[in-house]
Amino acid sequence: MRLRKKPNSPYWYVDFSLSRGRGTPRRHYSLSTHTKDKTLAWEIARARQKEKLREFYGVASNTRLSLEELLQRYMDWLRVHRAERTAQRAESAIRNVLVRLKVRFPDEISSEKLTAFRKRRLREARVLKRTGERKKLSAFTVNVEIRHLRAFLRRCVRSKWLAQVPCDFDMVKLRGGGRVVFLTQEEVGPFLENLPAWARWAAYLILNTGLRYEEAAFLEWPDLDLEAGEVWVQSKPDRGFHTKGGKARSIPLTPEIAAELAGRRKDSGWVLEAPGGGQMKRQSFVKAVRVAGERATLPKRITPHVLRHTYASHLAMSGVDIQTIKELLGHSSILTTAIYMHTDAEHRRRAVAKLRMPGIGKDTERVIQFPSRGESGKLT
Repeated sequence: MRLRKKPNSPYWYVDFSLSRGRGTPRRHYSLSTHTKDKTLAWEIARARQKEKLREFYGVASNTRLSLEELLQRYMDWLRVHRAERTAQRAESAIRNVLVRLKVRFPDEISSEKLTAFRKRRLREARVLKRTGERKKLSAFTVNVEIRHLRAFLRRCVRSKWLAQVPCDFDMVKLRGGGRVVFLTQEEVGPFLENLPAWARWAAYLILNTGLRYEEAAFLEWPDLDLEAGEVWVQSKPDRGFHTKGGKARSIPLTPEIAAELAGRRKDSGWVLEAPGGGQMKRQSFVKAVRVAGERATLPKRITPHVLRHTYASHLAMSGVDIQTIKELLGHSSILTTAIYMHTDAEHRRRAVAKLRMPGIGKDTERVIQFPSRGESGKLT
């Protein structure tokens, strides 16, 4: 989908195309948004594309659609409602599953085939780019693939392209209990010290705002209200950026980060810039964060999302209620936020030290006698 202007018209026009599957001709559309405002034009364009999607595909009929045709419809829908990067990941994961299942139609997918797929995938190995080492796939990777397939089929049912989801999707249990990785108070300092200056500033901002990497990378100076002490996170279709779920939110700034931002303030441009100027690159930041964790000899692999985990975890351990953390992180479900309601070892020790149960100790008025075992071994 793209916006353009015609020579004799002041309004923005949107161009996009739809297809019923591979090997079928695509239908092209060029529609007027009837507005001169480019930002508003993007919103209207997305709405017009949604209308044409409904008209083009209609409702479910007696025609038996193949998975390839359904996937093409789903990808058209996904590119309207989600970011391009999300759509690409979803398509890759879904095709990966369908190729291994060797199915052409939805009703050919069964719980038995999914179970065999899970076991086979967990035995497969991938080659690590950094070391060339072969490593078995994690249960988490397999979970992601199956979740994408489940989301695809559920969307087909909701859009009435499919009568029902053909089977039950049981998730593989994550190894290690799916524990959240985060930096403790003692680890944050050494980690930041081992980062280059440009990456240190980016990591510091994420640690103090809990932004996702894409949200931080697409942050521009007009998105900041330093007088109110807030940062505004919103989609930017003209930049090719969409927030997760298309939701916007504001995040309060701490006095320290607000003062740092005020000292760096510009009228326009990216808040986080690459060393040579321009927008910060994902691969460069990922590498800088990983290397800094290794140099600080931290017993965990550090990624940009670990910084967001750190923000949420420290809020939870500081006593902030779960609903507030949910709103700050921009989660749709409070169950997603619940994974951060954990503590580190020192926090648990301090909590237990506060426990005062009556019945044992010199300061109690009454000492409770606990049962003991007599000579026969029975409780008396």
